[in-house]
Parts: sequence; structure tokens; C-alpha cells
Amino acid sequence: MLKEIIRGQEKAPIVMIEDNLDSSGVPLLRSFIRNMSQNVKLHLVTYEYNPQSLLCDFDSSAVQLHSVGDPLQWDGPAALHLGTDLHQYFESLPHSNEEFSVVIDCISRPIHHKSTSHMCRQIGMISRLPKLSQIVFMIHSDLHEMSTTCLLEHTASTGISILPLIDQTYTGLCSVLHKRQSGKITRLKEHYMLNASFDVIESEEFKPISQMLNIVSDAQPNPAANLTFNLSLSDKEKQDRSQLVLPYVHNKLKSNEGQVQISGAGAKIFYQPDEADDFDEEDPDEDLDI
Repeated sequence: MLKEIIRGQEKAPIVMIEDNLDSSGVPLLRSFIRNMSQNVKLHLVTYEYNPQSLLCDFDSSAVQLHSVGDPLQWDGPAALHLGTDLHQYFESLPHSNEEFSVVIDCISRPIHHKSTSHMCRQIGMISRLPKLSQIVFMIHSDLHEMSTTCLLEHTASTGISILPLIDQTYTGLCSVLHKRQSGKITRLKEHYMLNASFDVIESEEFKPISQMLNIVSDAQPNPAANLTFNLSLSDKEKQDRSQLVLPYVHNKLKSNEGQVQISGAGAKIFYQPDEADDFDEEDPDEDLDI
């Protein structure tokens, strides 16, 4: 999935790269810049990084740089600074009838200077510019609250989160959330490998070690295994056990031996009160109005 997105084989109008101090997203951003500059004219906006460090040895003939040299305009008015309306800025640029794309190295500073909602509106309006094919931006997630990244993920069509690398044979590990125009949402983790020119030469889905080794089992361990004595019973032993009469169990035969057999239609009890009995035939509750 990641390889197809970077090379443009899978359509992704708005791509967000989310990195942190431990897992940098700059190599992946360079890979996007390399592939996007080969297809259409690229506008590279840099708030944080040196443009030449992002371009490396790429062919920069199709890249137009927009560097923020004076972010707070201390040296005077500047065309591009932290408070610049990016939508109006790109709308005012002379465009031909050919397609173009936009890459913003990091939007963390503009978000701190303005707000998250302002930046989301800017990205949404830029993505609707005529002839714009794709916009890619990066954000440092450890500099913002989770609500900020959630809003940007909602705005973006593709979110790529850089994760700590587990397998050192690859360049990096990332989590991809891709939303197609059909409405289908794909979420997966992928290993990716970049060559010296920052081109993705391989990307495959990340699988846990337990799944790779096929050791997932539902069987419970048997505590009676590998013992020097036998804890289980054979079928014959189970049958003999069921036929055994225990001494404290009274079966029908033994219980009938101690019973007194009474013959006849039935037994009756006759009671004759004596002088000591206080027997009154009258109803004691006769005087009560019940």
C-alpha cells in the first residue's frame, strides 16, 4: 500500500506524515518529493528544514522553492511567513494549465502560531485548487495534543504514522490509514525499505512474530504430561469404578432390610385424650367477629 501511494499508483490527494523525536519522517518525505517531482511541477514549502537537505541529489528543475526565512518578519515584510494565508499565497502564484503538487515540510510551527482549525481549513482549501494533484505535509506528533492529530487525520485522505523500527533489515515501520474515494478505509502496518536515492524499493505488511511462526494455539497445557506416575484412568478402570459400591452409600437392597413391612390396606392412628389433656371441643374464636 505505501509503495503504491508514494509512486502515485494509489490516489491520495492529501497525505499526512506523522513523526516524532524517536522516529523521523524525513526519509519518507524525501521519497515523496523525489517521486512527485518526476511527475508534475512541485512547490516545496519549508518552515523548518533546509530545502537542499530535502532535495538531496534530486533533479530540482521541476521544483519551485518557497522557504520561510523570516517567520516572524523581524527583518521587514516577507511574502511567506508563519501568518501567511497559504491558500491565497498559492492562488496568487502564476499557474499554467499543467498540474502541480505541494509539499510542506512541517506544519507544527504554523499550528502553534495560528491554530489547528485554521491549518485544517488551509489544507482543505489548497486541496481544492484547480490543477492541484496532491498535497503532502508532515507534523511532529510529540509537539501537539492528540486532538490536533485527530483533526488533521480527519482532514487528510491518507495518514502515515512513523513507528519505532523492530526489524533492522528495513528502513522503517509505519502505520497507514488510507481512505479511498469509494468510502473504503484501509488500516495496516507496513515495513518499508528505501535505497540511496530515497526511492521505495520494497514495502510489505508487518506481521507479529507469533503470527509469522504459526505458534498460535488454543490448546491448554496438560499438567499430567511427562509424569513418572499415571493420573488418568483407562476405560476398564472407569467401568470398574462406576460399579463399585462404597460403604457409606445405602443402596435399595440394604435399606429395605431394616424396614418394617406393614401389610393391609393401610394404618390408622386412634387417640383418646386423658384427664391431663386440656381438650375443649368449643371454638375458642367463636366470640370474635371474623
